[in-house]
Amino acid sequence: MAVQLNVNNFKNLIKRGSVNHVIDNVKLIFTPQLAVSSMRGTDLISCVKVDNNILTGLKKADVIDFCFVNPLSNVLPYLEILREDNVNVKIEDGYLELAEPPHTVKISLFHQNVVTPFDSDRQPKIEFFVQFNPDERFANFIDKTKRVCASHGRIYLGTKGGFLYIRAGGAANELTSEIKLNLVETDFEIKSSDGKEIELNFNYKSFINMIGLINQDFSVSVAFDDDQDLGLIKAAKGDNGTSSEYYYLMSRI
Repeated sequence: MAVQLNVNNFKNLIKRGSVNHVIDNVKLIFTPQLAVSSMRGTDLISCVKVDNNILTGLKKADVIDFCFVNPLSNVLPYLEILREDNVNVKIEDGYLELAEPPHTVKISLFHQNVVTPFDSDRQPKIEFFVQFNPDERFANFIDKTKRVCASHGRIYLGTKGGFLYIRAGGAANELTSEIKLNLVETDFEIKSSDGKEIELNFNYKSFINMIGLINQDFSVSVAFDDDQDLGLIKAAKGDNGTSSEYYYLMSRI
């Protein structure tokens, strides 16, 4: 059996491994059973493990990896010109060669030293103080933030009145408009090491691209380290025995 690549599933794995291309490089690892991508960026971490419905026809002992830099421009445009859902694959001389007769598409493979993989076995050991599922209220709020965050580029999480809230707008000490939503009840209070009430400040581009990958099958958890005044969002899809997805977003100082 020839090795074949499912183009749409391949594009989806690249998208998820790079968190909607916010991380500008990606390493994909394939075995006959699984496809894995675990990457780290400036403020994002992805840990994606799915059934291998992407690269089929591998031998039992095969472990194959592809490394790409800036796949948004170096890989996806070449995949978009393919008309077939499944194409034959050859891997040789630093290229991924995709055959769609009478044409052949060759995509450059990079050395693993130029990508930034994350060791998924070293996921952050941190206690999360609250967890919620992204429901329709949350989705509607995120949709509305797209209209107001262009000039600010930030999204905030904070606690007040027994709730974890999410806010889009300027910094808390600025005279500016905002949109705000209470997400879930919590007794936890986000306060700095000197006892001052603070908000967690996240890069909006990173946040919105991570959120764009999740649905109601995911849970969203929030943690806060008061020693460093830093926050962490984890979006996780439960493990069904083989596949799982985790995304981490770190707050800005």
